[in-house]
Amino acid sequence: MTMIRFRCDRCGRHVEGFHTASATAGFYRVDGDSPWAKYGREDEHFVCDACIQGSDEYRADYPPGLS
Repeated sequence: MTMIRFRCDRCGRHVEGFHTASATAGFYRVDGDSPWAKYGREDEHFVCDACIQGSDEYRADYPPGLS
């Protein structure tokens, strides 16, 4: 597990998160063959949890309160 620091490609906020070969925590990788790519926008690579979870596309697939 590797800790990474970056700026969110959507909001510009500083983000700290963890990256492994199979998962991330604190952010989403939204480029390439990532399963989260459908929530990314053009030229985005790493997007913070708040930006993704606040997007209309994400909430349509994962409505608030869904367990």
